[in-house]
Amino acid sequence: MRLLIIDTDDTPISPRFLLGFKEEGFLVDETKNWQKGIWLAKTNFYDLVIITDNQFEKTFSQIKILAKECPKTFLLVFFDALSLKEKICLLEEGADEVCNCFLPFREIIIKVRILLRREKSSSWSEKTFVEVDNLLLYPETFQVFRGGKEIYLRRKEFDLLYFLMRNQNRVITKIDLIESVWDVNTDFLTNTLEVHILNLRKKIDGTFSQSKKLIHTIYGRGYLFGIRPSFLLSTPAIALSCSKN
Repeated sequence: MRLLIIDTDDTPISPRFLLGFKEEGFLVDETKNWQKGIWLAKTNFYDLVIITDNQFEKTFSQIKILAKECPKTFLLVFFDALSLKEKICLLEEGADEVCNCFLPFREIIIKVRILLRREKSSSWSEKTFVEVDNLLLYPETFQVFRGGKEIYLRRKEFDLLYFLMRNQNRVITKIDLIESVWDVNTDFLTNTLEVHILNLRKKIDGTFSQSKKLIHTIYGRGYLFGIRPSFLLSTPAIALSCSKN
């Protein structure tokens, strides 16, 4: 596995990371220059890019560029003083994990391996696209179309939709979604998932009639993706809503 460490803040944790990951068998490149880091990430294949920078604005801009230029690479951010709101911003912009840099290194290794396992599980099919009704998702190109119209999604919205489409017509709990799209150990606001679902509904279901909506809430249980099954229409114990979380 290949890792890139972009340590633009000259933090003292980078040497610890460099040595620790090498001892764990990772191939590691490191740079303290942001422009060089972008160039390395674009011209080489890395399984994971680690950013250690305690300046939020700089980190935010880095994540935004990396998420766009290297959509298949996982992004892990370490900090020692970020507010919860700032962490949410980084996660929504494309960071896959935001961690405190003072975590024990063994816990860091576990988080990294969780991310890498998630990538392996994404290669669930040899198909070049996923299709539900008239919604098409292309994992390789990160494109989404519905009714022939392309829909722009942020990284987390894409990951969330991809997971929902792969699990269509079955109830998916919130814990399932958090563990698969974020990570059960990620610290974020309790309504983060609901906000992402709401945004996804606006983009995927917004202009379609009630009978063609794809994202449904199963109250007390989770979510169901797909054209609403007919049996749910006659089951009062299961309430669905396409306008609320």
